[in-house]
Amino acid sequence: MRQLGGIANVSYTRNGTRLAFDTSACNMLLNTLANRAGLSYDDNGALARSGTLQQDLLEALNRPAYFSAPAPKSLGKEWVMEHSLRSIEASDASVTDKLHTVCHHVAQQLQLALPTLHEGQHRVLLTGGGAFNGYLVEQIRQHLGPKYNVEVPAPEVVSFKEALIFAFLGVLRWRGEPNCLSSVTGASRTNVGGAIYLC
Repeated sequence: MRQLGGIANVSYTRNGTRLAFDTSACNMLLNTLANRAGLSYDDNGALARSGTLQQDLLEALNRPAYFSAPAPKSLGKEWVMEHSLRSIEASDASVTDKLHTVCHHVAQQLQLALPTLHEGQHRVLLTGGGAFNGYLVEQIRQHLGPKYNVEVPAPEVVSFKEALIFAFLGVLRWRGEPNCLSSVTGASRTNVGGAIYLC
């Protein structure tokens, strides 16, 4: 599963253990750049598609040590501003070229984040606002190659998946079942997170 939100993240099971972590900034970068072109967002990745790859910018975006650090790990707005957005600001490329390059960056980091496959084909489900960016989805498919079957679910699933997941977390809390995995958070143990208030 891959969530292409403001920050992109990935979730999968390896050797019976559930892993989930942030892979890179995503819509935080794409929407910031689209705003500079007078748009709320890059509709279907049309602007990104019209740009060209800026290798220097791509290398700068991929350079931070975070990307080679092991999971569990997570990103935040402050990190994105200090690293990713700073690299974008330092580049004199056009907005379209920056959008194009960011799509490559997001796809490359997903490729690095997923486990190496030795046999068979595995499904990757893309959700979040970035799943509506056709050019970004194309780049993800290209970088992952034929061993991964990259799917974009129905628009209703893409739009409401996060709300459904938080409702599910609430149900787990209500039942007193674990909803915070140590393999994801890096905490010393898995726990039941959240609080219930009856009004």
